[in-house]
Amino acid sequence: MNIIKWLLQGDIALRYQVTRDLMNKDDTELRSRISKEGFGRKFLDLQKENGHWGRGFYQPKWISTHYSLLELKHLNGIKTDGIKKAIDIILKENIEEDGGVNPSRSIPKSDVCVNGMALDYMCWFESDGEKLETIVDFIINQHMSDGGFNCRLNYSGAIHSSLHSTLSVLEGIRTYADKGYTYRLQELLEIEKKGIEFILEHRLYKSDKTGEIISKSFLRLSYPSRWRYDILRALVYFERAGIPYDERMDDALDVLISKGRKNGTWPVQAKHPGEVHFDMEKTGSDSRWNTLRALKVLGKYRKDYLMNSVLEKLYREFEKEKVKYGIGASLLLKAWGLFDVANDIDIIVSYDDREGAIKVLEELGVEKDKKNLELYGTEFFKTYSIDGVDIDIMSNFTIKTDEGEYTYPFEDDSILRMKVLDCEDIPTMSLENWFVVYSLIRRDEKAEKIRSFLNETGFEKKLIEVALEKQLNKSTRKKTTGLLVSQ
Repeated sequence: MNIIKWLLQGDIALRYQVTRDLMNKDDTELRSRISKEGFGRKFLDLQKENGHWGRGFYQPKWISTHYSLLELKHLNGIKTDGIKKAIDIILKENIEEDGGVNPSRSIPKSDVCVNGMALDYMCWFESDGEKLETIVDFIINQHMSDGGFNCRLNYSGAIHSSLHSTLSVLEGIRTYADKGYTYRLQELLEIEKKGIEFILEHRLYKSDKTGEIISKSFLRLSYPSRWRYDILRALVYFERAGIPYDERMDDALDVLISKGRKNGTWPVQAKHPGEVHFDMEKTGSDSRWNTLRALKVLGKYRKDYLMNSVLEKLYREFEKEKVKYGIGASLLLKAWGLFDVANDIDIIVSYDDREGAIKVLEELGVEKDKKNLELYGTEFFKTYSIDGVDIDIMSNFTIKTDEGEYTYPFEDDSILRMKVLDCEDIPTMSLENWFVVYSLIRRDEKAEKIRSFLNETGFEKKLIEVALEKQLNKSTRKKTTGLLVSQ
């Protein structure tokens, strides 16, 4: 199944996010269409003349103004006059004496979970910062000593934070920061750090005291999540906030991987009871939204898992098409244990087999925009995205130098089959030839790693000279092979 093409068949808002997050292209024209068609247009068409959805700010769930605005934010919609009107009404009519927005005027105290969500969409739609200051004050006042938040604190008391409330507030703080608001920002960022630690202390879904699962509902993937917490929603927040990998994420990441289906998708497992404007997806079905979200999360925190899955697909299909190829660059170095990280898969393919390779890549993924290749004179070069993993494929890979051009030699006898990630018997290119490549393009750290490894293992330096003899003149050979001299 071609996951990227399948995702791109979804709603316009999803297509925009797939293009931005998996294909690294922020298509502003595509985003401008979110308010004109698809789910975004449906939400906007359901707004009433009085500026509200449903029966007002918070009733009924899930068709109220509050949740309609929240979903428009999740769609990455653009601010419209109707959205501005709705937010202005909330800020005028629903601010309580404690400074927060109050969903129920019969209870004269605000709910911090609701305020976190409100801050999220109000900042996304770039509301007046001065009008948000009392909400910020209220949120800061509700921060608990264990690092998180609990909506019960303000009206019935609480001694321990809630994952539901904590995540809702963290999402609001993150949008506040990302959109450039500054009022009490440093305090909010410190609170965000403590809230993140609170979630990590619970390994995203476990008791910090017993290690038992707090609620099985936390493990069921939903979309839309509304105010309810689940592990995918938490991981999406971590990815969006740029939180580095932490081993305390592992249990949740393992659960997420286990929920992936054989066809490469993730399902919608839970629908939260309540009235809805319309269903975006059917519960139990393959979910485009959850698949996109899972791929984003795994692309940051389990890149090797995604790359291994893609590598298995490529191996299978290239074998069927009898394509001669080899893995090179950073993934080759990772396979040899020289580097820990590989962000994409670089493939050298026999020039005669390039059409067969393209056929496979078109079936599995989508072609991306061309890269800047001024340094190179490569005859054939394309980039594809498969399940969010970039694949660079090239043939007659050529590097321009002041002394001439170096064309990477594709020779059957230089291809070694070895274990790459968890895949056995993968064709890989010559390590010594990649030493030449990295030397010529001045990737000095990688070239030095290979040089040290080759010297330590008794590699004959003459082989490097032979590789260069075929392509470059004498002056360039001396400059490059000189790097092999032991220091």
